[in-house]
Amino acid sequence: MPAGQPWTRRELLLALGLYLDPLLGSQDKSNDRIIDLAKRIGRSPDSVVFKMANFKHLDPTAVGGFSNVGARDRELWDDVLNRPRQIHEAVSEAWANEEPLVDGPSHEMIGINTEGPQLTEAMSTTKSRRGQDLFRRAVLNAYQNRCCVTGVGDTRLLVASHIKPWRDDKENRLNPTNGLCLNVLHDKAFDIGLITVGEDYRIKVSSILKDNDEDFLNLNLVSYEGVSIGLPQTHQPSQEFLAHHRQHIFTP
Repeated sequence: MPAGQPWTRRELLLALGLYLDPLLGSQDKSNDRIIDLAKRIGRSPDSVVFKMANFKHLDPTAVGGFSNVGARDRELWDDVLNRPRQIHEAVSEAWANEEPLVDGPSHEMIGINTEGPQLTEAMSTTKSRRGQDLFRRAVLNAYQNRCCVTGVGDTRLLVASHIKPWRDDKENRLNPTNGLCLNVLHDKAFDIGLITVGEDYRIKVSSILKDNDEDFLNLNLVSYEGVSIGLPQTHQPSQEFLAHHRQHIFTP
């Protein structure tokens, strides 16, 4: 492909899908999966690496990348943060339409087993990982990388918590309004129903915790009873999903 040729929507989606895969490994031109994508779209591995660096620059959960980002890159990344489900479907469809390369890296080299059920399972696992990663980025971005309860801002300690569990609602797995940005401790407490969020967006603490005599739990969980959570400007948590959590997961 001639140098400077604009990237097509298909090419951008394929590159985005690779960028969003947590198991990609190093983002350099020697990576077999990057070489594989470069051959698929008729570009150099360097070109693919540069495009992924553009995504990295736009990614609020990452550091670094290249700032010479084009308008189409920005538009696509805006969809990542605001329409994660639709982007997930588009990326998955783009990769599903790709065929193995005759002269490219073997499937074993790029982490795909070609045997029927195992291939399906590998594709399903990759799709699931990508979806979870999209959900995390959308939720953390909405909350500006801050725990909505404590204000903790280290992304290594933050979790995009599902309000209505992943297993219970396939339709809203990637819906950012079904998420809260919580630190790892409050995420676990929320997940097992030891805390919840009221209709007034204030923290409610389970009697199980209130009856404990551990200073650590009293300081870090019980003391947040009645505290208002920080609300994002976009993708505010759904009252419907919060009600589900209070009724089916929380232990009063």
